[in-house]
Amino acid sequence: MNSIQLPVSVAISGSRSIKSLNSECIARINKIIELNYQIRMGDAPGIDTLVQSYLHSVNYPSVQVWHIGNKPRNNIGNWHTVEVSGNYTDRDRSMHRYCKFGLAIWDGRSRGTKRNIEQLGNRMRVVLIQ
Repeated sequence: MNSIQLPVSVAISGSRSIKSLNSECIARINKIIELNYQIRMGDAPGIDTLVQSYLHSVNYPSVQVWHIGNKPRNNIGNWHTVEVSGNYTDRDRSMHRYCKFGLAIWDGRSRGTKRNIEQLGNRMRVVLIQ
């Protein structure tokens, strides 16, 4: 009997204060693309929007945008969306539940990104941008 092989999912999150992706961020995102992982991410300004823009520019199709409320604030690639009830902490917790790995792009101050890093523990890779 053949089993269905589901794609590996990775959560990408980060600080709203960051205004651009550096070369380390791009290299890590490109590795995720090369491995053909499914990317799950939020809809916030900052890293979410920057990464969405990059993924759209390279026509990467395997993205889910997780959000609170009726529609996402940002969904640049018009990807599949997942609505979560509650607040942004609930959204992140739900999203992480389905991910094998995570990539956090952090300014060293954002409490939400710090919480995401702690939730995924050793499954999270961090790029610190100051």
